[in-house]
Amino acid sequence: MFEILDHTADIGLHIRAATLENLFEHAAEGLFSLILEDLAAVREQTLLTFEIAAAGELAAPDPEAAKLPSTVPAGRVQLPGTWEDLLHDWLTELLILFDRRRIVCRRFEVRFTTSGLAGRAWGEDLSLDRHRPRMEIKAVTYHQLRIDATPQGFEAWVIFDL
Repeated sequence: MFEILDHTADIGLHIRAATLENLFEHAAEGLFSLILEDLAAVREQTLLTFEIAAAGELAAPDPEAAKLPSTVPAGRVQLPGTWEDLLHDWLTELLILFDRRRIVCRRFEVRFTTSGLAGRAWGEDLSLDRHRPRMEIKAVTYHQLRIDATPQGFEAWVIFDL
């Protein structure tokens, strides 16, 4: 699940998911929902694969620990920056795909490896006859980029430059 956040001269997403994999998948879906008016109009004709290396070692967060009561205010624990960097790089790779190849995607699958992210996306070439552009996203920013583990799973905040 994701919701759109208004931000001065930018736009953002607040994403919630039970797992980190789902969080990254929902973030990708949110990105393309900002680019297009109706994501349901995108056909799953092309499968694209991605391998994105993490900038550092990925220490897998303990999902059980995220579900236990915490002494952290509001029950939140911010994940190490490596996860945020990986989310930034995943969304940037998808934005580059759109900008350079004009491919729009609607379904995503993510799994994590010890060295980074293995992702798949299903979509098709942009067709202005069927796809109505919503807004132009220029970049994924690091401004207020954050991933938290919560008792319900994970949350992230991402701001995009318009």
